[in-house]
Amino acid sequence: MAMEQIESPARARSPLVVRLLPKTTRGCVAAGVLLGFAGCAAALYATIRGSANVQPTHSADAIIVLGAGCEQPGPRPRPVYESRLLHARDLRERGLSDHIIVTEQSPAAEAAREYLVSLGVPEDAIEVENRSVTTWENLRFARDVMQRRGWRSAIVVSDGFHMSRAVRMCRDLGIEPQGAATPYSRIERRPGGRVKYTLREIGVYVVYLVRGY
Repeated sequence: MAMEQIESPARARSPLVVRLLPKTTRGCVAAGVLLGFAGCAAALYATIRGSANVQPTHSADAIIVLGAGCEQPGPRPRPVYESRLLHARDLRERGLSDHIIVTEQSPAAEAAREYLVSLGVPEDAIEVENRSVTTWENLRFARDVMQRRGWRSAIVVSDGFHMSRAVRMCRDLGIEPQGAATPYSRIERRPGGRVKYTLREIGVYVVYLVRGY
C-alpha cells in the first residue's frame, strides 16, 4: 500500500490564507479610508462650527452680502437672504463700512437692494452684483465691483455655517476679509437645521478645496 502524503497543518492552511489575504487586505484598506474620511470630516465640521459666530473687529471698504435667492410675488428676498441683509444694515449703522454690495443674479440682487432701501439704507450706498449663481461667483463678481471702486477689504455676511468657506474664498480671490455671521439666521437658531446645513457644507467645502472654485 502506497504511503499517503500527510500535509502539515501549516501547509494545509496556506491555500486558505492565500485566498483570504486579498479580501482581508481590501477590507483593511477600505476601513482605513473610511476612518481617514471620518477624521477629516470631523475636523472640517469643527472648523466650520468654529467660525459660525465670527464678527468683524474693525472697519472695511465694503460689506458683501452673499445671496440666497428671492421669492415671488415681489420679488422679495428669501427669509435666509433677508436675515443677511438685516445684519449688513446693522453693520453699516455701526460705522463698519459705508458701502454694501448685494449679490445674486437678477432679480434677487435688485430685490435685495430694494429691501435695504426699505430698511433705511441710502440707495447710493448700495452696489449691485447681479450675475452670480454660486458663492464663488458672488465673491468673484463682488471683487470686480471692488476693483472698479479701488476697494480692497470687505466684511462678508452670511449664515454661520457658511462663514469658514466664504472667508477662505475671499482670501483666495485676493480680498482682505472679515466674517460676519448674521445673528438673525433661522437656520442657526434650530439645532436640526444647524447640523443639517453644516453637514451639507462639509461636502461643498471639500469640492471647493479639490476643484478650487
